Amino acid sequence: MYLIRIFFNSNNDDNDPSTPDVNIYADPKQVWEGCVGGTWAPFRVTAGAPVLSATSLPFAPRLAMNLTTPTTLGKYGHPYQYDVNNIIDTRSLGSVDIVFTADKNLWTRCVVLEMGINGTEGAQKKFLLRKGFSVDKNGNKATLGSGTSTDPNAANFVAETGMGWFPGYAINVETGERLNIAFGENSGDSINNGRDMIWNPTSIVSTTSAGVTTYKMAGMHYIYVFAHNSDGVNGVGDPIDVPRYDYGVALQKMLNKTVTNTTSHNPNTGYAQASIVEAYKDAMWVNVPYVKAGYESKFVKGQQPQIPGEVKVKIRVRKPLRYGLAGSWSNSYSKNITYNAAGPFKTIDFGTTFLNSTAATDVSQIIVSSPVNNNFPMYSFSTEGLGAKTNVNETAKNALDIINVVPNPYYGHSKYEKTRIDNYIKIVNLPVKCTIRIYTVNGTLLKTIKKDTDATTDIQWDLKNDKNILVSSGLYIIHVDAGDLGEKILKWFCVMRPIDLQSY
Repeated sequence: MYLIRIFFNSNNDDNDPSTPDVNIYADPKQVWEGCVGGTWAPFRVTAGAPVLSATSLPFAPRLAMNLTTPTTLGKYGHPYQYDVNNIIDTRSLGSVDIVFTADKNLWTRCVVLEMGINGTEGAQKKFLLRKGFSVDKNGNKATLGSGTSTDPNAANFVAETGMGWFPGYAINVETGERLNIAFGENSGDSINNGRDMIWNPTSIVSTTSAGVTTYKMAGMHYIYVFAHNSDGVNGVGDPIDVPRYDYGVALQKMLNKTVTNTTSHNPNTGYAQASIVEAYKDAMWVNVPYVKAGYESKFVKGQQPQIPGEVKVKIRVRKPLRYGLAGSWSNSYSKNITYNAAGPFKTIDFGTTFLNSTAATDVSQIIVSSPVNNNFPMYSFSTEGLGAKTNVNETAKNALDIINVVPNPYYGHSKYEKTRIDNYIKIVNLPVKCTIRIYTVNGTLLKTIKKDTDATTDIQWDLKNDKNILVSSGLYIIHVDAGDLGEKILKWFCVMRPIDLQSY
């Protein structure tokens, strides 16, 4: 993972007491630098730069909207309200499993994000939806004018443009929910597979020419895992929160915008458009992938990746139990972003949702007045239908497959024997009623044993025939006749030991 920058937006003007040094809560102990060996990081703490800049970290995986010379400072004298990352509460990060798999039935339909700045397809702006035609799980592209399909197998499923398939899925292990994923690519870098709407990074991190290093970042196929923090909608019914996995439908609506002014926080033409900020405020985990040398043939331009095996990335966040998590989702728990001339975002009005506030005014009254389990997490489950069943013929027939003889082979001794003159084996996993017949390999019947009890599921044989004489060493056939249930045939081999007369 490249580009992790643990940052603290603090004002260092010691001469101005009205703007004290503060740290917006992000990573005060700088623990995220080592997450999964430094390969994954919270979205908020990854490196970013003004999107308009082609020279200042143009490959950064974080959306930053800071102006070069902001006209309005925040509460503590720095322009934190211009940056979407400072609206994210890092303390709400969830524990997740991200799985890469070759099983296309488990792949995630997702939006594909433009990561390029120069020469992008359709002159698209960074962090908005790619303008390439959507693809299906086989890499086939949607056609112009095909519109939107509800068929998951169609290339234009969800949208005609901007949609792809991530070869895996993400699960929030705290809630059990499947999460939405997005991935990026730089459509201005077709050499590194950045223009095909497919997650197929290369192994090229950077190139050097005439002493100048250019960072390619393997085509910038960055992976973004989005949280499900609430289910808010605005006044016209559009989402203002990223939901649990919905095939990328909500993110497609929220990021299907046009940015014409990348040098301003204008809420109508810039990156400060409410739905853009509302989408990225739920971005949780980020990875900057590249292919290990030797596996390039598995990630070919224009083709869906050939994932060589299933890989699971486990990210666990230690945090205390929090009040309110056992409640129900409600649209009323989210609030719209508000804009005013003095400052584009009033952060006090944003983020006071059910999941990150315990104030009585921010949670439903039933949780305040009639708490269940003191509002600590509580879950219920049922074992109905999982109990043992009896007298089921089909199950009994299938159980014939597990009938066995132990030990097999028998080498002069078994653990069932207690004295020097004992000789015992057991035939196990028997039905309630059955007849056991033991034959030599030439078909001679040696022993017949009948079982007619449910007190035990096995019988013990003393290795004697019906004439009470010990059998000799050799191979034997054991036939178990269970009547209408069926039969089972076993082969058993024994080596008999000489009679021990030391006790006489």
